[in-house]
Amino acid sequence: FHPLRFKDLPTSNLDTFENYSKLAVNAGNVRTASAIIWNTVDCLEQSSLAQIQQQCQVPIFSIGPLHKIAPAASSSLLEEDTSCIAWLEKQSHKSVIYVSLGSVASIGEKELSEMAWGLANSNQPFLWVIRPGSICGLDWNETLPQGFIEAVGERGCIVKWAPQREVLAHGAVGGFWSHCGWNSTLESLSEGVPMICTPSFGDQKVHARYISQVWRVGVQLENKLERGEIERAVRTLMVDDDGEGMRVANHLGLPSIILSTSSAANMLTYQEIPRLLKDGYIPIPDAMMLELVPGLEPLRFKDLPITNFRDLDDLPQLIVNAHDSRSYSAIIWNTIDCLEQSSLAHLRVGSIAFLDSKELAEMAWGLANGKHPFLWVVRTDSISLPESFQETVGERGCITKWAPQTQLLAHSAVGRFWSHCGWNSTIESISEGVPMICQPYFGDQRVNSRYLSLVWGVGLEWENDMNRGPI
Repeated sequence: FHPLRFKDLPTSNLDTFENYSKLAVNAGNVRTASAIIWNTVDCLEQSSLAQIQQQCQVPIFSIGPLHKIAPAASSSLLEEDTSCIAWLEKQSHKSVIYVSLGSVASIGEKELSEMAWGLANSNQPFLWVIRPGSICGLDWNETLPQGFIEAVGERGCIVKWAPQREVLAHGAVGGFWSHCGWNSTLESLSEGVPMICTPSFGDQKVHARYISQVWRVGVQLENKLERGEIERAVRTLMVDDDGEGMRVANHLGLPSIILSTSSAANMLTYQEIPRLLKDGYIPIPDAMMLELVPGLEPLRFKDLPITNFRDLDDLPQLIVNAHDSRSYSAIIWNTIDCLEQSSLAHLRVGSIAFLDSKELAEMAWGLANGKHPFLWVVRTDSISLPESFQETVGERGCITKWAPQTQLLAHSAVGRFWSHCGWNSTIESISEGVPMICQPYFGDQRVNSRYLSLVWGVGLEWENDMNRGPI
């Protein structure tokens, strides 16, 4: 269902051939791109994304909502007035209409007056952002109607700018009157807050139409701002039976998404635990540790993350976790399609792994005898280095308690990475094209190590005891 009328097209404000030409060029450039990335959600715009994919024949990636996945500081030049959060704390659940028409839109004095009395007459608590300069010819809110402040009293809170994401996430906020810019739209939808739509230009009109006619989580004010219409819109959204569907729409059928911190290959091993149990492979006999796991090649039984469990009492929770992942709408991985398609020397031994004094000494002399420059992270809770080691290596070695790993792996002087193969370290090293020496300790580290050395071919797995000669 495509709800757009000609008046909703973002071109309806364009009045020169030059502006139309720019839009046409931009549309043409999309077809020549290697891929397109959108800050959107598949379940929200599945039809539009599929149509663009079909027309443009380029890969489409929807990676939103970015403000949830990768929160960033506000980019607004206006100072946020956080006092409004304290005011929200005093309001009833889902009772407040939040009003903010964005950082660009402007209105006249008459429209300001109609907005004010529409909000006042709705009898709903409101948080109203009146941006300095947003009232034509005025600095701020000095022309609010006479008697308005007295009429609303404590029911209204007026600020110059607000921390919008925090406001929309607050339990007291039950509606959002917006210009429907995409960031505001996505932020509101993400928090389940229905909207009153007053679009001004460009894509705002498209979003408003989809909000009201397709997603049905808002009402659109299409005529000139008039207090009676505003009052009815606020009451419809917040109180009346007609708006019940909009108020609950964002609480029904929303996707539940896992953000996995391990590799896809590792999760695959957990999904296979019930099968391995059924086939009698668990508990794993010592004699089978070096054999390949059926269906999980190139993994051997010793590489499975369950080999740290000494009895079957620990397995039920793993099985529950593996089963739970099947009930989610989606799973997000910090990985790369081309790396894990089938499953889907900076030296550091991680933030958890420990060495005894003998292993530390063997590592130290192995590095010293290797004649290569090295940067070695030895944590403060590790053991003292061997006597005369530092004198032997001199300027060839740099030893530190901790290091900025992502920055180091990106440095051109770094040619190898000796690691425990935790997934973060693995993906950081692969991203910078740095091959690895793999020394896994537990959990998914063994899976990652096996894939690094035998599948992706970018690592060497260390399988023996620490000995300076092989090092």
